[in-house]
Amino acid sequence: MEQQANQVSTASALTSIDFDTATNFLVKEEDEPTIDAFYDSSTFNLILDWAFNNAYSDVIFTSEQTILYRKNRQTYASRQRSLSEAQVADTARWVASEGAAVRALTGEFCDASYATPKCPITGERKRFRTNITRVHSSRCENAVAIVMRTIAGEPWDLAVHKLPKGLQRYCFADSGLNMVVGPMGSGKTTLVTSMIKHINLTTRNYIVTYEDPIEFDFSMITRAAIPVAQTEIHTGIKSFSEALANVTRRSADVIYWGESRDIDSIRSLTVACDLGTAVYTTAHANSVASTIPRLVRMFPAHQRDGMQAALVCALQTLCFQCLLPCTKGGVVALREYLFLDDEVKRKLVDLPLSQLSSEIQNIQLAQGGDLNTALMGLSDNNTITDLVLKQQVEKHTKGH
Repeated sequence: MEQQANQVSTASALTSIDFDTATNFLVKEEDEPTIDAFYDSSTFNLILDWAFNNAYSDVIFTSEQTILYRKNRQTYASRQRSLSEAQVADTARWVASEGAAVRALTGEFCDASYATPKCPITGERKRFRTNITRVHSSRCENAVAIVMRTIAGEPWDLAVHKLPKGLQRYCFADSGLNMVVGPMGSGKTTLVTSMIKHINLTTRNYIVTYEDPIEFDFSMITRAAIPVAQTEIHTGIKSFSEALANVTRRSADVIYWGESRDIDSIRSLTVACDLGTAVYTTAHANSVASTIPRLVRMFPAHQRDGMQAALVCALQTLCFQCLLPCTKGGVVALREYLFLDDEVKRKLVDLPLSQLSSEIQNIQLAQGGDLNTALMGLSDNNTITDLVLKQQVEKHTKGH
């Protein structure tokens, strides 16, 4: 009997812990829009408005599951009922096009941009970057997940980012490739578009962009005398390779090349640099030192030497950014960078690929753009905790 009592007591405790834990994962706000059987596009837009106004970075709709929200790299579950397979399929149609969910189920994922209807009072629209992908689920056979990343309409002012003086000194040259790299959700696009905005506000340069999809809206920069010409891949032009042929006829001084995610876009942007323009782009990488080797290894072996030379010769600045938890709450940007002048290019252009990362780290150290210097700066200012400092040092030591 005593053993049974202990088992009951333990089970009760576990139930209590599970309940408390589950509650901690729910959204904290009590005014989340209600989801019922009459879920429609109006309710959907209310949810997006609510998420945007409560500073959530992502809203995730998944078949037969509750909505998920993300803030400061933490995930929270909705307090509302789950969305049915049909309701999520309708959501895909609203954010992308008719049959978007069906195409996702065949393996054809969809990227799109979405804006809520204009507010009748302010005229404001909430903007989102959207991805629709098939996912596995035991709850339904045809499940898709729709991830909607919030986008501030107008790009941020450059001053908000508090860039290192060394980086800011070099990233606004009249020509060359300027690349911001980092993991997913690290604010790469936010930083690059701020650079483009700075150019737009301080020069007479004509700027064109090729984006997949368009995120920040440069037409909202009311202080700019010269508008930025934004073009969306698949909508305004078919592909990045076609964009290359297109940009040669557009008299651009500055090109924003969206994301360098594949061989097509990487090759195209290096050729675009041959036009004598300044080119800005983003890519996924875990450090400055690993970026060029990672991009080069995407190409067939017989093309790698040529692509290494092309990237090294094109690059002007290379900046890595990731977001760390801040002691005051929220997140703070950690950055390292490399400036490639003629001397650096000569050192790197013919270096064996296996030696490239270590040589880049040595150059960064000499330039003062290395990660440890940036980490110690954040630590000395009490911006990050000693634990975060230790974790980052260990992480990047292993990464190199």
